[in-house]
Amino acid sequence: MKLAIIVLLLLGYSVIPVLAHVISDRVEHKALAGNQTTDNGKRTTENGQRPTSPHLQLDSTYLDMGCIPVDSIGEAVMGFHNTGDAPLQIFRIFSECGCTVPSYSSDEVMPGERGEITIRFNGKNRVAGSFRKALRIRSNADNHREVFIVKGRIIPDSKNK
Repeated sequence: MKLAIIVLLLLGYSVIPVLAHVISDRVEHKALAGNQTTDNGKRTTENGQRPTSPHLQLDSTYLDMGCIPVDSIGEAVMGFHNTGDAPLQIFRIFSECGCTVPSYSSDEVMPGERGEITIRFNGKNRVAGSFRKALRIRSNADNHREVFIVKGRIIPDSKNK
């Protein structure tokens, strides 16, 4: 761990996001540690009962934002459902680039209800062409890490032709 931090510092990376990621992983593992798996693959608690848990079901693994003119901002919505039997809460959504910014409610999504994640793609100062960005969702669901892809195309602004 110490060597990894030193390497990141030498490469010019900030250590704080890395440490936050490691700490949140350890907390997450402790929270899931009370669950066991039976021979048939079903999760159970220590006393043999099936635990209640939320389940994050995305509408799709891809979100196509379509065509976005150069130097503009595109916006799209990714929907999801809580198909589990306990309240779902999204803790954080990680984007691989600062040009793709997700926003979501910190409110719990009850079983059977729908939630939405709004994604804004900043096409300012970008070259025309296709883009594809991965977003990772961390939640309290039994599938606590989900990934979806945002894709689209930046097109030249017709006013500048």
